[in-house]
This record gives sequence, C-alpha cells and structure tokens, in this order.
Amino acid sequence: MLRLPRPVLHLLVTAVALLATSSALGAEPSPPDTPVREGRWYGWQSMIVDASAVLFTLPLAARENMSLIFGFVGPPAYSVGAPLVHFAHHNVAQGLGSLGLRLGAPPLVGGAASLVCHPGSRGDCFIGVALGTAVVAMVLDDAFLAHEHASSEPLHTGAPVRFRPTFTADAHGATAGLAITM
Repeated sequence: MLRLPRPVLHLLVTAVALLATSSALGAEPSPPDTPVREGRWYGWQSMIVDASAVLFTLPLAARENMSLIFGFVGPPAYSVGAPLVHFAHHNVAQGLGSLGLRLGAPPLVGGAASLVCHPGSRGDCFIGVALGTAVVAMVLDDAFLAHEHASSEPLHTGAPVRFRPTFTADAHGATAGLAITM
C-alpha cells in the first residue's frame, strides 16, 4: 500500500478540500439584473467532490492501517457532497434527487441482486452490486442532474450563503471542515 509522508498527506487533503469547495460553493450569485445562462453544466464541480470521496474511501477497501479521517470523510463526501453542490447552485430538486439517488439506489439494487445470487455468496454479491450502483449513481448525477436552471429570471436575490473550507494540522493530526456563513 502506498504510504505518504504526513506533510504530503496534509497538503493533499487541503488541496482536495479547496478544489471541491472554492469554485462550487463559494461562487458569487448572479447580480439580480443579469440573466442566468441557460443550460450551464456544473457537473465538473460535483465530479471533484466525488473524486475526493473515492480517494478517501480507497484506504477502507485496503483495510490496512486504515486512518479514521478516511472513514469519516469518504462516505459522507459521497453521500452529501454532490447534493451540497446542487444546493449551492440553488437547485433544490436536483440536490434532493441526488441525495435520494446516492443513498437509495445502492442498497436497493444491491439487495435485489443479492436475492438472485447463490445463497453462499449473497453478502459479496450485495457489496459488489451496491458499489457498482454507487459508481453509476455518481456518473448519472454528475452528467444529468448538474445543470443550472434554464431560466432568464435571476435565481438569487437575497444575501449570499458562503462556504469556506477549513483545515488545521499539527503534530497530533489534522482536521478538515466546512464553515458556512449566511
């Protein structure tokens, strides 16, 4: 297993957090008198969040020297990362659809598949199909749900909600978070 020095790991975590949140979540809303471009795709922003979720979840699959940060960052980033990007773009319906797709489809499809698998391998069948469905959910979400509203009306007229990544590191470990200002 690839073992990175602690400063490199801290730098990598910071870079992923900044990339995932700076563009998508800290973007300025359109001024009220400026029409929003129709059909603008922002799936690349949720793809960055998904890539970081996969990056942080890979050590879970290896199960050797598993760090707690990977367990607590990867799965939540998969579950709520892209929905937060949708909400930051004021697409509540897409955000809720993304959340439902990501949390609902893998266990449902995995459970259905395990019913038709050989009784001795149902657990492995469930896990494999659920993981495959999670990947398909990410692709569908990023490709089809991540579009701006096709409207000439401004989407946001109130005070902007701002998101800022936070990261601290010292000799005892590191913490990463997200500060929200309303």
